[in-house]
Amino acid sequence: MREWGIAQKVDGKVKMLADGNGAFSTAIGQIVDKGAAMGMRSNRYAMVLDKDMKVEALMLEQGSYGETSAEKVLEFLKK
Repeated sequence: MREWGIAQKVDGKVKMLADGNGAFSTAIGQIVDKGAAMGMRSNRYAMVLDKDMKVEALMLEQGSYGETSAEKVLEFLKK
């Protein structure tokens, strides 16, 4: 996440957070068992938090990609 943030030049504008062991995704009910070949995985989601880490938006994928796209997140942030 750190390197991705550097590559995207977020420079303190966005806090890049990883969930390597899936603990956070499990806590918010977004972990799914993909079977023996893939194991436990997180569903795709995007989350916007305020400066106090309060959830302002939780966007969940419902099938095909789109609800969690950068465009959708930016659209929310412009409101």
